[in-house]
Amino acid sequence: IRGADRPENQTNMQSRRVRVKCPPDRELLAGRREFPAVHISHPAASEDSSVYYLLLWSENLQRRYFFMKQLKQQFVDSWHELRKTKVMAVAAMLIAIGVILGFFSVQLTEFIRIGFSGIPNELASMLFGPVVGGIMGGIGDILKFLIKPTGPYFFGYTLNAMLGPVIYGIFFYHRPIQLGRVVAAKITVALLVNLLLGTWWLTILYGKG
Repeated sequence: IRGADRPENQTNMQSRRVRVKCPPDRELLAGRREFPAVHISHPAASEDSSVYYLLLWSENLQRRYFFMKQLKQQFVDSWHELRKTKVMAVAAMLIAIGVILGFFSVQLTEFIRIGFSGIPNELASMLFGPVVGGIMGGIGDILKFLIKPTGPYFFGYTLNAMLGPVIYGIFFYHRPIQLGRVVAAKITVALLVNLLLGTWWLTILYGKG
């Protein structure tokens, strides 16, 4: 019997046919190397679409777990930033700058005002994370109301001032600053904080949004 026709050689040849070597992970993006780039199923299971959808579902779970893990780490790192004296000094300075910029806002109507006091909060969120940015936004909003009140105090607007920097911190803290990311952060804050919550607060205070 020739060597290629022996049963053990046929088994080895068959195993070599189904063995798949994955390419090195140098082609994957940083932070994504734990996800497979290509799914290759066994020929016997290629006709069953449930296996394919099961693989997609498993990969989606991995992506969501990785995103939630990153999100949790952002808040943990930002919380640790509060222990640093330099961070507290810079945050206090940015709060003061935000309060000063609040005096230069332009009041268009009773409900519409254009201002630049949110820029220091966005900068703090980018540098120190969502926890520091949220605390700064709340303190700055209360200080601006105490120094120059523009109407009755309502906690909803303080909550808006805190949620905006938190969202900016999620988008920018430990992440690259890109145009698409900036646009996405601005749209998220405009829709969730300004449009949705802002309209709700106006409805509670004045009966219409």
